[in-house]
Amino acid sequence: MSKPLSQEAVRTGIMVAMRLEGPILCPFFACCDGVVVLSADGAVETFPASQAYGERAIYDVIAESGVERLVCGFIAEPCRDLLRARGIDIRLGSCREAITTLAARFDTLPTA
Repeated sequence: MSKPLSQEAVRTGIMVAMRLEGPILCPFFACCDGVVVLSADGAVETFPASQAYGERAIYDVIAESGVERLVCGFIAEPCRDLLRARGIDIRLGSCREAITTLAARFDTLPTA
């Protein structure tokens, strides 16, 4: 179970694929281009994935980003369990929604 956070402290990470029109939710956890972090105060940060793709490389990017909440299109159980052990609340989102919408409705998304 994740710990309660003040609204000011909330940092939501979205696993993204980069497109010409902007980042979209990536449907494949281990092949994401990185993590976009949206803060409650409106700040946006991007943490690109390293050249070494794979679950472990993406896990390291997420850990570096310092997020408390994460939205994925898919996540395998071993990675999910590692991130949950770090206290990260993980939810599943639809690739059809804008990343800002996913972050705004995080609490209504299904738990991974």
